[in-house]
Amino acid sequence: MHGFVRKFDPKGRLTFVANYRNGKANGVCWKVIRGGGAVIGRCDSRGVLTGMRIAYLYPDFKTAFVGSFEKGILESAQVAFLKTVVDDRGMKVIVLISSLGLSKLSAPLGTSRSRYSRSRRDPFTEGRSRISTT
Repeated sequence: MHGFVRKFDPKGRLTFVANYRNGKANGVCWKVIRGGGAVIGRCDSRGVLTGMRIAYLYPDFKTAFVGSFEKGILESAQVAFLKTVVDDRGMKVIVLISSLGLSKLSAPLGTSRSRYSRSRRDPFTEGRSRISTT
């Protein structure tokens, strides 16, 4: 493969968008997460979303975790918010603003080893839920 590539699952749902060079994803890549959201960042030399400054963008396309990923799996991150989207030679690149309250993760999301404090507020639901009297 070479050039702009979109990958789809067997049901026709978009799963990955990137520019390819010599058969490997090159530059900014979007890994679309089934159920909502996307992992966005520069692919490494093997064409994998690994390294620093990679973001998981929540399904609201406003809230994000930006930090360190290994093979597309979040390892450590802080909360950030979408500032704008720019075009970089046909690929959409997100620009994020880091939050003042740095929520950090120290293990991959969805693992029992995660040390993310459950008492911290989820940045995605924080602005959506409220408790009030009836």
